[in-house]
This record gives sequence, structure tokens and C-alpha cells, in this order.
Amino acid sequence: MNFIALAIIYQYDATPLTDFEVQEVPDEAGELTPVITMWNLPDPQPTIQELDAYIASPAFYAMRLADEKELAREKTYTITEAKRGIYITLKVGKLGEYTQKDRETRDWEEDGKPTLPLLFQPSRYPISQKEAPEWGLSQTSLLQWWLDIVITWALATAIITAQERASLLAIEAATTIEAARAAPDSMDWSELPAIPPQPT
Repeated sequence: MNFIALAIIYQYDATPLTDFEVQEVPDEAGELTPVITMWNLPDPQPTIQELDAYIASPAFYAMRLADEKELAREKTYTITEAKRGIYITLKVGKLGEYTQKDRETRDWEEDGKPTLPLLFQPSRYPISQKEAPEWGLSQTSLLQWWLDIVITWALATAIITAQERASLLAIEAATTIEAARAAPDSMDWSELPAIPPQPT
């Protein structure tokens, strides 16, 4: 969208193609210049010169900066949700499954992570008891794997949340469009942990 159309949107709270239309048409020298070809607003139609003056004003820049900040916030959330998706799905059914498995692994951890037959009671951990044969793993190996994943997720979510917060604060503090645009891409993912591989 060209700045002339954007200036009309900002100044008149107008809707393109409904309230107004701006087209670029060739002038006598063959160069394209913006022309207001439709005006359905009750306000008097501004001249291109008046709109150019507004475009050069701090008020126009402030409006653009506010828009860019909103776009940067949306980009930040899109990036961080994608990072979270590496470790966990946000589907409701799966979240319930993760919660149950987390509780079971925590119980096993609080029990001292027993492995010896005399100390380990398989039925105390019913989900892993059911799933271990399907993975071709011992029940305790599966529980340890789940526990490693839980710990990894906790670390990952802490990093993701911190980077998200830093980006949002940088966007809020930005005084230039360039700074607002740069904030989401400045998030650092170098410390994100690898997902624990399936034990063999």
C-alpha cells in the first residue's frame, strides 16, 4: 500500500475501495504519480500536496510505528508458538495425555526412581506399564525417557518465555520502525535444548 492511501486511512479512518481509491497514473513525463480516483467520505477531498505534508509529519510516523509494533508483536507470538510446537503439541487431547504422563513420571521420581524388582511396582505407574511394551522398552526406561522430556520441556519453555518477553519489551520501547521490526528476529534460540532421543 502506498503512503498516500495509508495517510488517508490514518487521517480519515477510511476503508480502501469503499471510502476512497488511489491509483498511480502516468503524468506528462510518463512517471507514475498517485491520484485519488474515488472519494466517498463526507470530508472534503484532500490534495496530494496536503497528504504529502501529513506523510512528512511526526503524527504519520507515529501511526506507522504503532502499526509496525503490532505486526512485530504478532510475529513474536508466531515465532514463539512455533518454537513451543517443537516440544509439545497444543491440542487439548494431547495436553491431557502429557499432564497424566508428567504426573506419573513425577511420582516415579518422588519414589526415588526405583528400578529393582523388589522396589518397583509396575501397577503404580499404569500408563507406562501399558505403553512400555509398545515401545519395546522396559517400564523404567520409558519412565526415565518421559522424565528427561519433561525436564527438557521445562527448560525450553523457560527460554522461550524469556525470549518472547524480551522481544515484546524491545517492541514496546522501540522509537523507530526499524527497531520494532528487528525485535522478533533478535530472539536468541541458541540455548534451546535438544529433544531427548528414544532410548535403545
